[in-house]
Amino acid sequence: MHDRLLTCEEVARWANVSERTVRRAIARGDLRAGRAGGQLRIAPDDAYAWVFGEPKPLPSVIRSASTAQTYMGGSP
Repeated sequence: MHDRLLTCEEVARWANVSERTVRRAIARGDLRAGRAGGQLRIAPDDAYAWVFGEPKPLPSVIRSASTAQTYMGGSP
């Protein structure tokens, strides 16, 4: 499991899509994201599942409170 959460920009660059596409996927509930410091953050495992169409596993551990204030599966 990774400790570092990704920004929308990082996921977009890695997936070779626009940042707007990433934000739309989050808004639709296709990509899970949380807020840290008021900004959206995505777990690397969730980004991988979104890009490769893998089923979304339930989060067994919420990232540390210092890096993720909330973790949600829906709209930002």
